[in-house]
Amino acid sequence: MIISDVNMPNMNGLEMVEAINADSSISHPPIVMLTTEGSGELVDRAKKAGAKGWLVKPFKPDQLVAIVTKLVG
Repeated sequence: MIISDVNMPNMNGLEMVEAINADSSISHPPIVMLTTEGSGELVDRAKKAGAKGWLVKPFKPDQLVAIVTKLVG
């Protein structure tokens, strides 16, 4: 599992999701975006790129635990 922010230097989180899921030579772990960004456009782009979850900061720890449990058991 990868938990990533959207806002990062050099490559943003959405570009990272797209790059990971476009590379057939690596496994595709579940990716969750954890960020202050919450626009529908960004969420839709992340889902289309392959992200499996999206949490907006601030969040409650139980929310993160629920997503992790759902995705990896």
